[in-house]
Amino acid sequence: MTSRTRTSLTSGLAATALAAALVTAVTGTGPLAPAAHASTPTPTQSTLQYQVNALQKTGTVGVVAQSTSPGDRSYATAGVANTATGDPVSPGDRFRVGSITKTFIATVVLQLAGEHRLSLDDTVDHWLPGVVSGNGNAPDRP
Repeated sequence: MTSRTRTSLTSGLAATALAAALVTAVTGTGPLAPAAHASTPTPTQSTLQYQVNALQKTGTVGVVAQSTSPGDRSYATAGVANTATGDPVSPGDRFRVGSITKTFIATVVLQLAGEHRLSLDDTVDHWLPGVVSGNGNAPDRP
């Protein structure tokens, strides 16, 4: 595996891990949520940086996060971008995020199935009647 491939893989893993951290940050629950006894961010440490640091401590090599709101953009980083050189993660680093939407959709579907609000055997047509009908599609088939 080349250094470039390792860097892309590391960045991709960081992006996937960041998705879990963001869900945790938004909901305040989940595997990355701070324990009740965990320390709270200090006045000089933003909540975003606190979450990024917590994520990096789980074994993720490098993490970069961006929070955007009207009139404000914040960044937080932790770890390294390249394990061979030890270069730190930078807010300007670029990385590919491949199919991260699938991770969120799978998580929500499994949560809903766990709550018995839907079944994994349901068809698309059951929940979205007529949306995929026609053009050779057969939504009544599982």
